[in-house]
Amino acid sequence: MIITERFVFVHMHKTGGQTLNDIITRCIPKHQVIGYHYPSKEVPADSATLPLVGIVRNPWDWYVSWYAFKNGPTSRNPLFAIVSNNGEANLNTTISNLINLG
Repeated sequence: MIITERFVFVHMHKTGGQTLNDIITRCIPKHQVIGYHYPSKEVPADSATLPLVGIVRNPWDWYVSWYAFKNGPTSRNPLFAIVSNNGEANLNTTISNLINLG
């Protein structure tokens, strides 16, 4: 999350936000980096009235990107291990398990 004088940028996971993070921190002199993937509820009270800016992505593209990233040798986490049967399940099964989780 980056706070500027005019807006708050909320970087959602796997949406291409790293590029926008880099642009904001390089081009907007008065900014404050609060955290990387912080949710909007973490916006400080003194910035709560600023517009929220973020990037959204086609859901299927998001799932494919998430699967490809998490299926790498160093990027796995407990959620991916559960829905992919420790990396044994294919893309369709993993995503189906993720969508139907809980």
